[in-house]
Amino acid sequence: MGRAPLTSDCAPGRLRSRPGVPVALALLLLASGCAGEGEGPGGAASSGATRPELDAPPNVVLISLDTLRPDHMGTYGYERDTTPFLDELAAQALVFEHARTTWTWTLIAHMSMLTGLYPAQHQVWSETASLAEGTWTLAARLAEVGYETWGFYHTPAWLEPSFGFEQGFERYVPHHSVDEAMGHIEEALVEKREEDPLFLFLHLFDIHNAPFTEVGPLYMPPREYADRFALGAWDAACANELDRPKNKQRIWESADIPVSAEQRDAIEALYDACILHVDDRLRELFGSLERRGLMENTLVIVTSDHGEGLAERWKKFGGHGGAFEEGMRVPLIVQLPRAMRRAERISDPVSHTDIAPTVLDLCGIPRDERLRGASLARELPDDRPFFAQHEDRRVVYRLPWKVMELQKGRPSIYNLESDPGEVRRGLTAKDKRQRTYLAERILEWADEETAGWFTPGAAVVQELDADHAANMQALGYGGGADD
Repeated sequence: MGRAPLTSDCAPGRLRSRPGVPVALALLLLASGCAGEGEGPGGAASSGATRPELDAPPNVVLISLDTLRPDHMGTYGYERDTTPFLDELAAQALVFEHARTTWTWTLIAHMSMLTGLYPAQHQVWSETASLAEGTWTLAARLAEVGYETWGFYHTPAWLEPSFGFEQGFERYVPHHSVDEAMGHIEEALVEKREEDPLFLFLHLFDIHNAPFTEVGPLYMPPREYADRFALGAWDAACANELDRPKNKQRIWESADIPVSAEQRDAIEALYDACILHVDDRLRELFGSLERRGLMENTLVIVTSDHGEGLAERWKKFGGHGGAFEEGMRVPLIVQLPRAMRRAERISDPVSHTDIAPTVLDLCGIPRDERLRGASLARELPDDRPFFAQHEDRRVVYRLPWKVMELQKGRPSIYNLESDPGEVRRGLTAKDKRQRTYLAERILEWADEETAGWFTPGAAVVQELDADHAANMQALGYGGGADD
């Protein structure tokens, strides 16, 4: 099991400084840790799983459940039974307790997921950007070695071919719901070549909030699921005309419409009902794969692109949690092929950039040295940096410290051990000065770590067509940094 990254053990002998980390930073991390705010970076590496050789290349199933918060899943301790199937899968898998997205925007996060590149490398971080032609993608690499490569993505969303997501996919098929996606997959399975391994990428959007243009609550599970976690949730969430397009958009974007505690609970219950609906359909999908003999030698990875705010921090519901942990933290479950399967909960911090190296490792494909991530099936490197990035802002994790620089030169720093809610209450003036100094040193260290990264550059695409732009705006996306 991996070492817990948030620890209060501050024995001097345990502090390790990476090459290039200023001594002053190391000393300050040690001092602040011994003051009761965590050890900071360093400590033993995780034990991880060691990959044995497989008889044949495994199939790979990568599933992204858009907008799924890990703390709304049973395997991450949620009290509601929202994910009975995924909990069963996780019971035979590696469960990563501290996985983070590379940004809380579907476009950026999925590009990192499917290339292994950090946003500062792939640079697809606006609605007018597209992956540079010829850039390394996981699907293209697997296709080169004989995999059938299938992608099924929700539309309208941010995974359209115009952004470069289709590169390397033999099939790249849009759908409007999980039910439609299941039909497309069944059709493809009938035509699957028996001799070739399969890479199946599935993006589902059914947990995401519904379009503002639809009359109904903010989250719209099938009506048969609506009362699963709160009787009358649908009607309660629609009270005071909260189901009307104008008002739905207002509670998403601002706090000028009062939402009672009862209504908020009803909205959250419907979000949970959407999760259960998707979980039930995933059980059917995996049953179909099992019946076709496609699960014996298969690597399964389940994650999400980002979390959801659920009006916890702001009275508004929008923003997908922003750069705070309710948005940044994502589930990550890795079920290894049966020949090497094991169950383990791993507390080392990991990133979406680790998914591609994991797939390459288990498929026996040499890794691209330009990738910054690591294989999750092996011992993880100790004390490695990881980041979330947008074109003009970033988050740097050096656990237990987290630095948010959402405006250039104005960093905010949080200790996720002593302040998991990221509220920073009760700080003295001296505390604030010390934290400002530490934040600046961590950002300097981050600049050193990222200097010289491979960057293919991003092509520029035309502006979104009017229909696509209107559809995205109806989902709460304005094309900005909070998307």
